[in-house]
Amino acid sequence: MNELKLEQMFQELLDLIKQIKDPILKEIAQELLLEHKNEIMNRAGSPDRYENNEYIIGNHHFFKGGLLCHLYGATKMALRMISEVKDQINLDLVLFGSSLHDLGKIYTYHEWKEERELKCPVTEHAKMLQHSYLGMELISKKFDQYHQFDPELREQALHIIASHMDEYEGGLVKPITVEARIVRFAERTDCMLSHYLYK
Repeated sequence: MNELKLEQMFQELLDLIKQIKDPILKEIAQELLLEHKNEIMNRAGSPDRYENNEYIIGNHHFFKGGLLCHLYGATKMALRMISEVKDQINLDLVLFGSSLHDLGKIYTYHEWKEERELKCPVTEHAKMLQHSYLGMELISKKFDQYHQFDPELREQALHIIASHMDEYEGGLVKPITVEARIVRFAERTDCMLSHYLYK
């Protein structure tokens, strides 16, 4: 995917975030995406590796900018899924969680380098802490700057990040809110369709 398309996609993701009504949730999402724009745009959605001396390609969104495509794709997927039930769920949480669910991968994956043998391998961080935890920690620190923010809403937002994957894959808990389940399903669906959507 070329730089122009990635830049357009990043702007479109920011436009989707503008639908968040809660001013603090919106500000945090915008700030995190803008502060980490370069890292997001220069990583794949999944890493490549060697296993038993065999090269294994990343299993979804494996290209430079794949992480951005996945955040954008999961957010769009979540919006499509809830189009008929928007009034029954917290749309702010769905947009917040889907757009930031894999932010921790900026710490667990190396920047994409075409000339390298492994284009986007995992970092040392990934051997100790999974991206779900690191993303939740990054977002939590941003929440700490807003002392008046509703603690229950904060917990629900962080729960989406913590539960967007199965526990054996690095998720921290099972999703228990409808918003967390929506984000998890949208994330999985975008992963499964990535080979068809991004040729």
